Amino acid sequence: MYISKLIIRNFRNFKNVKLLFTDGINTIIGENGSGKTNLFHAIRILIDDDLPRGIKFTESDFNRAVGAWKGNWIIIQIEFSDLDPSEEAQVIAVHKIGKMDEYDSTIGTFSVVFRPKVEIRKKLFELSISESKTQAQLNEILNNIDIDDYETIFMGRGNSDFSLDENYLKYVGDYDNISFPNPDEEQSDIYGVRTNGMSIPNEVSCTFAKALRDVESDLRKYKDNPLLNLLRGHEKNIKVAEKEGIKKDIETLNNRISELNEVQEVSNGISDSIKSAVGETYAPNIKIKSELPSEMDKLLQSLRLWVSDPDENGYEGKIW
Repeated sequence: MYISKLIIRNFRNFKNVKLLFTDGINTIIGENGSGKTNLFHAIRILIDDDLPRGIKFTESDFNRAVGAWKGNWIIIQIEFSDLDPSEEAQVIAVHKIGKMDEYDSTIGTFSVVFRPKVEIRKKLFELSISESKTQAQLNEILNNIDIDDYETIFMGRGNSDFSLDENYLKYVGDYDNISFPNPDEEQSDIYGVRTNGMSIPNEVSCTFAKALRDVESDLRKYKDNPLLNLLRGHEKNIKVAEKEGIKKDIETLNNRISELNEVQEVSNGISDSIKSAVGETYAPNIKIKSELPSEMDKLLQSLRLWVSDPDENGYEGKIW
């Protein structure tokens, strides 16, 4: 299974975009500020289980080119290809592609839609079928919409390409001509069906390494270190004998460092100073000990990236 298509409508700096991907490695190239991070965030909303499922979009998430955001929808949709026959994969499998009788369970869609709640959509529909409808009446409904009047829903099996303007106008709404669909007509083959009881992000492996704006600084962090993110979990696969051997070596090294004359002199000096201040009765025993970590997960935190220049034989340095 792989992501073969991404559609983004009205989200941040994407008013309307459709990207096609191939099986294997795909690369997104763009200048700073062109929207690469927003594009990846759109994908993460759907498949990254590190992000909360109860995501709430805000007014600033609407694309500015939309103009007045009230009433418009944010739609993010990904298409999967080469689905396996597992029950989880079939939850998003599209069984109707194009022709009514055509069946394909190896393609599926998963979408997030941020849209006005059904009460608002009913008002828009009722106005659209009124013979005396006016733009002023439409504006009155739209002006009273608040961001809290919106809902976020996740759906699978949608069969409409919302990057096409004719589909957006037909199934979301045509504000110029005051034409809106009836929300009571589910049209699940168009919008999709809610993925209740099934968490797609739990079924997809997603690892996100954020952009390295300051490589040296980011590699020093524990929580967000991209190198550590790749290494986490690998310490469990290291053979027990190798772990024990490394642990003994580190214990020996800790003892050698702690027993250095210079370290002992500082340790004794601190101890003597405390005893002279509070007396022998109340003075604690003070020692300076080396505590290089012996646990494998902590040891891996000490790993650093070094680079070398192929044009300068024998030279290598830290990543900065």
